[in-house]
Amino acid sequence: MKLWKHQEDTLVKTRKLASEGATRIGVALPCGAGKTKIMLEIAQAAVAKGKTVAIYSCRRSNTKQIMDIAASTGITTGVVASEFGRDANSAAPLQVCQMQTVAARIGDYRHPFPYSDVVIVDEAHQQTGSQAKRVLDKHAAGGSIILGFTATPV
Repeated sequence: MKLWKHQEDTLVKTRKLASEGATRIGVALPCGAGKTKIMLEIAQAAVAKGKTVAIYSCRRSNTKQIMDIAASTGITTGVVASEFGRDANSAAPLQVCQMQTVAARIGDYRHPFPYSDVVIVDEAHQQTGSQAKRVLDKHAAGGSIILGFTATPV
């Protein structure tokens, strides 16, 4: 993917924070800045290194957008969202998840938790409730680096 300068700068800063040991990183960029492109660039780089990635989306339309763009990059993608059951692939290195679905399935042996090396949260400012806390804390306890993206200043 060809990135704009501000997207490349965001990647450099995010990678620097992670290399310095940060495990929860917030990224705020304005609408139209290409947050999805940046998220998928991070995912693609992590998958290329043999890591697993979970991207959390809060709406069906965002989930579909992320899936479509991921498919165009060639990353094998699975989905953990009740509306997208036909796209489930728990072996895929990239999982596109909906927070509510994952939270509801915690403890259900039929649906393994999507532990990942890198967790990316789209619209992170909306993921502040008890469900999100439970899911993200479970990821953190598993050693995940958690990146939250938003266009809403916090």
